[in-house]
Amino acid sequence: MFIIPIIRLIWYNTNSKKIGDFMKKWLKENIFVKDMFVYILFAAIIFYIPAWVSVLFGILRGSAALIGFGSAYVLLWAGPFTPTIPAIFAIAVLLKQLVKSITNQREEEHK
Repeated sequence: MFIIPIIRLIWYNTNSKKIGDFMKKWLKENIFVKDMFVYILFAAIIFYIPAWVSVLFGILRGSAALIGFGSAYVLLWAGPFTPTIPAIFAIAVLLKQLVKSITNQREEEHK
């Protein structure tokens, strides 16, 4: 009950425009670039590994429970109001930062 007025107060605050502009700029510079497509693809693969592994083992062992777990995992995260896309973006940004840090360390070693 009390959350909606607080969200509205924050949303319509004069600083929210600055926050919105900052978020748009950050998304444009970090997410919506050409090299992020590969990271987002790998992040989606990592995100759904539990489902793929359980379905694969379920098929190999003939276990309906494992196939059901994999299906339930996908159905749970495919539903509305789940943070699937932000979680995949977070994993992608983490992967990008990890790769950047590893490549910077290697470049420093070769200097």
